[in-house]
Amino acid sequence: MNSEMHDYLRSCANLPTLSEVTLCIVKIGRNSDMDLGEVAKLLSSDPVLAEKMLHAANSPLYRQRRRSENLRQALTLLGLNAAVILALGFSLAICLRNVGEQEAGFNRFWRRALLSGLACRLLGKELGIRSQEELFLAGLLQDIGVVALDIVFSGFYTSAVEGAPDHEAVPTKEREWFDTDHLEVGAWLMREWGLPEYLPLAALASHDLGEAHVPVNLTSFIGCVAVSGRLADIFLASKLETAIATATHAARTCLGMDNQALDRVLTQMVASVPEIEALFERPILPATQAMSVINQARDLLSEHDPQPLQRTTKTKCKGAEELPLVDNDYDKSCEEQRHRVAVLGAFSRSHFNESLSKEFALANELRWPLSLVFLEFDPLNTSFDDAALMVIAQKIQAGLRQGDVLARHDGNKFVLLLPGIGLVAAHKVIDRVRSCVEAAEYPQPLAKALRTTVSAGAAAHMDGGRCFEKPEDLLQAAERALYLAKRESRDHSELQLSKKGHSDRFEHSVDRADTRRDSSRLFRWRHLFRR
Repeated sequence: MNSEMHDYLRSCANLPTLSEVTLCIVKIGRNSDMDLGEVAKLLSSDPVLAEKMLHAANSPLYRQRRRSENLRQALTLLGLNAAVILALGFSLAICLRNVGEQEAGFNRFWRRALLSGLACRLLGKELGIRSQEELFLAGLLQDIGVVALDIVFSGFYTSAVEGAPDHEAVPTKEREWFDTDHLEVGAWLMREWGLPEYLPLAALASHDLGEAHVPVNLTSFIGCVAVSGRLADIFLASKLETAIATATHAARTCLGMDNQALDRVLTQMVASVPEIEALFERPILPATQAMSVINQARDLLSEHDPQPLQRTTKTKCKGAEELPLVDNDYDKSCEEQRHRVAVLGAFSRSHFNESLSKEFALANELRWPLSLVFLEFDPLNTSFDDAALMVIAQKIQAGLRQGDVLARHDGNKFVLLLPGIGLVAAHKVIDRVRSCVEAAEYPQPLAKALRTTVSAGAAAHMDGGRCFEKPEDLLQAAERALYLAKRESRDHSELQLSKKGHSDRFEHSVDRADTRRDSSRLFRWRHLFRR
């Protein structure tokens, strides 16, 4: 792109600009030390974006085993990396909608963009590429230059490319008229926005991998972007047979993918279109049209299926870890490891106190619950020592969510911070911890040492309108609940709802001789870790 076009683009006041929230998301996405609470606080400042994130977490595309009731839970279930990328995609969609809704061809752009993003994500899934949210974003933005050119040359761009027989020929028409194309303009715009470099690279190479200097370790990733647009054209092009031939050729040359794998991706696209339409609040394809296209495409794929490829196994995208985004293993980062104590898998008291203060403030500001649990192991023999506690801490940590904080308090006592969940859910966590430790297999000679009961006390802040004044009050309430549980006997769980002292107690397995009369208030749970 020549300097004259650069100046022309920079002088255009109507080009899309990123909102303050979107710019913050981009900045956070480049920070490997970003914090889940920080992301939640940022997204909460934009109610529309926060609602979309909650909707996404509860959609069939992302939903896990349980429903997210608040933004903190949604971010935890999505994972920090996926949440940031998804939020960026939503934010960019909102920004673009505000500037281009009236431009010619805008509706078609969005249909192709959303289909391409979906196809890119599913191609990555088929190939075993981990960075599926990055793929969705790259597929979504590959033709952003079309919007920019349409805005800059309003009223003229559409007629300039009107003679192109299909999307493959559009860059040629653009270069004839403007001495540049939407690939170069899109890459320039994304760099102006400060987006990660793999996004403009993917746009430049979306029509031809040879057009951009693509690092070898990102070839499969960017190949997915190049193929995704061709798959989108299968549903949008007027000549289906030509679109199928183009897509199959691109899939084989860029990804080594045979027609059977392509058929699986197309089938999944049709099934997922309604969810993408709901997430982005924009129609893409009527269900009857989608099914008609997929049936015709399946017939064409079977008729023209060449000899099967030698490489039939899924390939991983080398270098996906080099994308300049969040480390998927954030909770195991070096920074956190420095806060670990001798009992491996548990944080230090100082780190826990810092986390408690921060999460307590976030709970107050964002009005979501925060639960705190004390766990105390009561050994039944004298051989129970730090080695046994180390194994137990590892088992507990393995069953926790990202963002939960387990710390050794003192002696055989641990404290567990559970952001985003109330007391009822905290009790389920206690139950899950107990089951995890109880079911684990322990090596000798620890099997004999791990004979212990466990008592638990919990308290919740901002749960059903109940709250504490200070983090220390929450901590003391949970510890008081623990002492109440131990006063009854070992193996109890006491849940304290508020600073007023109201509490509930739960039981997991009932021993008839020990069943209490007030069953609505007091339940016992007994278990023995014997291995």
